[in-house]
Amino acid sequence: MKKMIICMFHLLIVINPLAIHAAEPNHSFPAIITFTDEIEPQIIQDVGGTIIDTFNSINAISADVPSSSIEVLNSHPLVEKVEQDLSITLDSQVTDWGMDKIKPENYKATNLTGKGVKIAVLDTGIDTEHKDLKIQNGISFISTEPSYDDLNGHGTHVAGIIAALDNNYGTNGVAPGAEIFAVKVLDKNGEGSHSSIIAGIEWAINNNIDIINMSLGSPNGSSALKSILDKAYSKGILIVGASGNTDSPQLPEKDNVQYPARYSSVIAVGATDIHNKLTSFTMYGVSLEFVAPGDQIYSPYLDNKYIYSSGTSMASPYVAGVLALYKEAYPSKTNVDIRGMLRESAKDLGQTGKDIYYGYGLVQMPIVSEPTSSNTFKDVKATDWFANDVKSLREKHIVNGYPDGTFRPNEYITRAEALSMIGNAIGLTGGTRETSFIDVSPSSFASGYIQSAFEQKIASGFPNGYFYPNAPITRGDAAQFFVRGFQFPPTDEPSFRDVKPEYYGFSGVNSLKKAGVTGGYPDGTYKPNNKITRAELAAFLVRALNI
Repeated sequence: MKKMIICMFHLLIVINPLAIHAAEPNHSFPAIITFTDEIEPQIIQDVGGTIIDTFNSINAISADVPSSSIEVLNSHPLVEKVEQDLSITLDSQVTDWGMDKIKPENYKATNLTGKGVKIAVLDTGIDTEHKDLKIQNGISFISTEPSYDDLNGHGTHVAGIIAALDNNYGTNGVAPGAEIFAVKVLDKNGEGSHSSIIAGIEWAINNNIDIINMSLGSPNGSSALKSILDKAYSKGILIVGASGNTDSPQLPEKDNVQYPARYSSVIAVGATDIHNKLTSFTMYGVSLEFVAPGDQIYSPYLDNKYIYSSGTSMASPYVAGVLALYKEAYPSKTNVDIRGMLRESAKDLGQTGKDIYYGYGLVQMPIVSEPTSSNTFKDVKATDWFANDVKSLREKHIVNGYPDGTFRPNEYITRAEALSMIGNAIGLTGGTRETSFIDVSPSSFASGYIQSAFEQKIASGFPNGYFYPNAPITRGDAAQFFVRGFQFPPTDEPSFRDVKPEYYGFSGVNSLKKAGVTGGYPDGTYKPNNKITRAELAAFLVRALNI
């Protein structure tokens, strides 16, 4: 069985915040004893104390002494002063630099905390006694470690990035209100197996988990592991994985992303530094979907400590936390919808569009803007010619718009988006699945609709086996989708002067006109080769549905 290892790269400075403890009568009293001249250890020993440290430069020592001996020590002629050795705690939370990087430029503070969202951290367990973490429950799939308590520290650090409490102590996580579940699939050495990961994912499915974070990786995949991940994704779970770390040179033409992050059901995440540059250790490739802060990230560790750590292990939980915010903000959205929203809102880095080094870009928190009413969008005015159409579709949950509260009516709609809207309207099977097209990934938000439309002969691809889901759709192609999807009877009765009998969609466009879905343009044309906007498609849908 192949081993899975954690994706943490290195550990740096340790900070140990402690709580203040008051002395109690007849109990051990932590003290600093300053002497009038030279240090006299025998005085401490005579009262039953234990010396902790010696400070020769100030003629003092720290020691644990019986509380009943304080008066004796204070009255001793060789002792200048006895003070309680107060422990020090952080007086405020430390916000890691990464938190600012995942906030959009026009970000406004919200009340989103990930409340009610269930996140399973598949890792080395989580420190159950850390004061900055609240663990709902957990389980261990490591036979030698039956407790899900963390013996390594990696899982605790990962959990802290996601959900360290907003409590004026330590640091704060991306989604401090999320419900965190410790699923131990790696042992104290940071090692596990495909079977332990599979068991953890199965547990997440059976316990209705919303998000799985896997800051672990292996150069080798497994058909069984892929199957359980695909099943989890089909059940609506969002799955996040670290792309992996390396010290070795990488080939740009190779997909270097490790498993399980490389699977299409998993959101593969690479790490960026404080300058939004890809870290030298991030494994990249065509499977990389997003990047997030992952260099010297400050988060909880074992024994109520905090450390700085670097690695794609640190980047992955940033994405898991942001997904929790989206899940809280848009509870009716599917995992496919939210994944699409995350792509839409990502801050593009590197080459324009998706690339092998940054994926879709730097993950960003949601901007939640309430529209003027529950059935309108902020960029759709009541006086717009399409306003009532868009409103009707929103009321029937056929269109949902974008995370920022917009509909973007004048943007050209893609082939995938058009089929998703039409498919949603006529009840095609959505979800995600394998398709018959080379360029439609099973993880695509529209994969289910595209395949369903293909199987029902509503839409077809191209001779080269491609569908071109992200290409803007023409008015002529949209007419074919509508006529086939709504089963309008074809007609060869001419309707538009620019749609000739030799045009491949002649009968389809005429059928659309006869069904009352379109009237064309005032000059008697249909302009079949023009791209169609989101507003125009919305109008077509309302007329086709007769609503």
